[in-house]
Amino acid sequence: MLLLDAFNKDRASLPQPLPNPPPLAPLPVVTPDPRTQEMINEKLKKAEDLGEQGMVDEAQKALEEAEALKKLPSRQEPVLDSSKYTAADVRITDQKLRVCDICGAFLSVYDR
Repeated sequence: MLLLDAFNKDRASLPQPLPNPPPLAPLPVVTPDPRTQEMINEKLKKAEDLGEQGMVDEAQKALEEAEALKKLPSRQEPVLDSSKYTAADVRITDQKLRVCDICGAFLSVYDR
């Protein structure tokens, strides 16, 4: 009985979890470009066919390849509009730089 009382006292002193944790923000949905989506669909179809033939390991590999394609970033590059840059922007990026001997970062030649 004493052991049970000691256990309950120790347990009561532990921090208790929050009754209603705050909801997590939803993950952004990334839609692959049409060519990537076509490749994903081909891999899924191949996995289905292999599974029907009893080739489970090969089907699993095709599914993993499809999942890897889904995780690839979109290849659509944002178009840069060079007309929005001013002469001041060009001067800022037209610096004399050197490479840090310790970390490899680019530093201005005027930094010490």
